[in-house]
Amino acid sequence: MMREKTIFTEDMMSLEKLPAYGFSLQKQIADVSEIIFNIQQDKRRDKAVSMMKLMAQKLVVSGLSAFRREYSSISHARMIDRAAQADREAQKISEVLRELYMGLCKENMMLDTLKKLLEDSTDELEAAYDALEKHIDEMQLSSAHIQYRDFAQKRLKDLELSKTLAMQGMLLITELTVNNSTLAERINSLTVNTLVLWRADLAAMKSSPDKTKLERICGIEDVITAAIASI
Repeated sequence: MMREKTIFTEDMMSLEKLPAYGFSLQKQIADVSEIIFNIQQDKRRDKAVSMMKLMAQKLVVSGLSAFRREYSSISHARMIDRAAQADREAQKISEVLRELYMGLCKENMMLDTLKKLLEDSTDELEAAYDALEKHIDEMQLSSAHIQYRDFAQKRLKDLELSKTLAMQGMLLITELTVNNSTLAERINSLTVNTLVLWRADLAAMKSSPDKTKLERICGIEDVITAAIASI
């Protein structure tokens, strides 16, 4: 349900009420900007990338690529055991990636809501600014109004600063959303494509080990490692 927009009338612009004129909009912009700043400082994307790189390092240890040149000297029983270990690690990696993906998507949903709040607040702030500016212009120039005009002009500058803060917040939201979306797309591709193929080949390797399957698995592990390293 959309919030009804405020109609700014002259009775809101009296000298007594001027300090509070547009203040609720300014406060909302300040509160939303603080949330955005906290999201930026939390660095969810950087944490996700660090976690993925750690998983890539573990993959080098737990995957089958290390046995690529030693296949002929390793028993089938040991290879089956290593494939089972790798499959367990693949499941962990898949679960972690899915969690990272969902976290990035949820953050983007929050950012979208915050952006809408800033857009609505900015629209109302502009309406408040225009109404007050018009009121000042229409006032009769007299000594009795000098104090009011000076105070009102300062209020306009204050509203303008809040608008600038809102615009900066929206730019930051766009940057965060694009970065999150790009990483989420890469994670999703790894999860629904590459990791599925990897686990399927590991399952086949557990049931019937052979060098062709090993080579295919090692190739997929190389793709996963390179994909994570390129993030």
